[in-house]
Amino acid sequence: MASESGTNVRLEPYIERREAMFKTICDAAKSDEGWSKVKSSDGVDVYTMVDSESSLNKCKAKGLVQATLEQVEFLLTDSDIYKKIDNQAKCFEIMEQIDADHRIMYSHYRGMYTIADRDFVYFLGKKHVTEDGRKQFYYGTFSVEDPPKDLKKGVVRASINYSGWLVEVVDEPTPEEKKESGYKKDTNGAWCKLLYTGWNLRIWDCELILS
Repeated sequence: MASESGTNVRLEPYIERREAMFKTICDAAKSDEGWSKVKSSDGVDVYTMVDSESSLNKCKAKGLVQATLEQVEFLLTDSDIYKKIDNQAKCFEIMEQIDADHRIMYSHYRGMYTIADRDFVYFLGKKHVTEDGRKQFYYGTFSVEDPPKDLKKGVVRASINYSGWLVEVVDEPTPEEKKESGYKKDTNGAWCKLLYTGWNLRIWDCELILS
């Protein structure tokens, strides 16, 4: 159902937060000002930034990957892939499909050691744009409370302030750039630049996704 403005009525409550999230992701991709590099591994650079309004640091990671934008989009948006590469991921469930680019998701992650399992109810949005002639793909999430989801015994409901990716098609890197990005051979093909940003990032997640 569409409103008078033509926007999906179910999407309207999330538009402002979605656009703010995509802008934050874009800003993190364009500048390293205020960020501190904490690790570089296999071509993945990881940065943190102190957030005065949160007890958690902001984090971002960036690197190059030899793949088409469509291949990267498939890997990022396919829940079954995440369950294969992240042994803490227990389940993903589409609670509501708003439209082709937006949905409400539920996920459940196993705890580690003495930490209880965590679950999330979150909005997932994506969009495709072209900037300076280069195709880009945005993908981001943030927690929501509607629709409600019953709490599970022994599971802690966690929150996502925001978490997201920016994928951009780039020209083929030089052999030196490929080597710096962790590629052992000077192979040809399509290339993309990836950036992940959010709170309390697990560094190895980026290394897995970008490898």
